[in-house]
Amino acid sequence: MSEFFAEYGIVCPICERKDPSSAEKCDNFLHQKSYRIWPTHEDDLSGTCVTVKDEHKELWVDTETKAGNPSPRCRGAIAIEFWCEMCDSDSTFIIYQHKGVTYLGWK
Repeated sequence: MSEFFAEYGIVCPICERKDPSSAEKCDNFLHQKSYRIWPTHEDDLSGTCVTVKDEHKELWVDTETKAGNPSPRCRGAIAIEFWCEMCDSDSTFIIYQHKGVTYLGWK
């Protein structure tokens, strides 16, 4: 039995666009590079973004990042940057809330 209630793998969106049948081939080749977290409240435009990167096995944390919050009303959000071994591209997976709904998607 899985340790998670439900498991879903994610596939590189660039590889999937090029070849929709690539899902089985490349779902194990995405590497997490960095994490951005916006711990903001509703309509708080000046919220700090915390960025955590794993650069060459060294953890790097930046609490002064002023990267744009993907949430339309600037509620909390999370962005995970991935690197794909198959196509050597970077993609960012976004999780954010807007009006009580949580959205997931690639940027």
